[in-house]
Amino acid sequence: MPMQVSPDATLLHTARVLVVAEDMAAVREAYRGLKDWQRFHVHGARDPGGAIEDLFEHHFDVLVVDHRCWCGSTESGPDLQDAVAESRTAAVVIVGPGCGEADCTSADLTSTYVVTHGSLYDSGGLGNTVREAFAMAMAMRRRETMTRWLAREATTDMLTGLHNRSSFDLALDAACAESAEERTGLILMNVVGTDAVNQNYGRAAGDQLLQRAAIAITRVLRSEDVAARLAGDTFGVVLRGADINTCRRVARRIAQELEHANEQEWPGEVPVTLTFGAASGLGYSSRELYEQARRQLTEQRRRAPAFASSHGSSSSNGPSIA
Repeated sequence: MPMQVSPDATLLHTARVLVVAEDMAAVREAYRGLKDWQRFHVHGARDPGGAIEDLFEHHFDVLVVDHRCWCGSTESGPDLQDAVAESRTAAVVIVGPGCGEADCTSADLTSTYVVTHGSLYDSGGLGNTVREAFAMAMAMRRRETMTRWLAREATTDMLTGLHNRSSFDLALDAACAESAEERTGLILMNVVGTDAVNQNYGRAAGDQLLQRAAIAITRVLRSEDVAARLAGDTFGVVLRGADINTCRRVARRIAQELEHANEQEWPGEVPVTLTFGAASGLGYSSRELYEQARRQLTEQRRRAPAFASSHGSSSSNGPSIA
């Protein structure tokens, strides 16, 4: 079923329209006709080259183009379709009696297309078409924005901004599936003392503890590493191509970053302390790798105090990590 959109509801701001045709009389007629419609700010160009310059210099919401300029731009000179692909033009209205939709909408673009067999001289019909095309484009962009937001919600932990457990599991499964060729590293971390902080200072303080831990973790990692809050006060990091020594070095750097941040950025706050478990393997399943790291993390948690600062060693390697 076609999307039903109210043009009046969409045109709450002035829409910038660029009219392109070699027939300057048609451009002027379209210009005059469209200017009579409220909320249209109209410009004109007489060839694809001029239109491309305008598209790069200014933002336009709608491109109204004669089909000969649109379909023939690649044959005679600059590619108007490529220029539209690089711009943020929301809608393209292609006008011409001989214009076929299959011929005129072959470009791989994100704009909304309307192919009309009308004329640039029919300013009334053209105005309606432009309004409807722009309204449809805005509705589709809102839907795409909502889709991206929902996708992000499905994979993101809202408290920390890290990946959530389901996203982490997918990343670990994918890395282990490829571990026949390269090692997969895994670091599990637990924030020490969150229960005590929640009881003594309130849940908001406990949430801040987790947020500060997430900040320190992300500062150390590469862009391809996947950091996640797995549950409560537990975090995990998937490191592709990392052996056990690399995992331990990364864990030490996280601990060192926390030590620095506790002293320099968050003085007076309850210090963030992490316990670590690390594992790495070649050809391991995600379950096996996770269980190895979990056992180390459990052993470290037994030895951790209820409250502590991150204790660094005198060497540059930092704290001892299991």
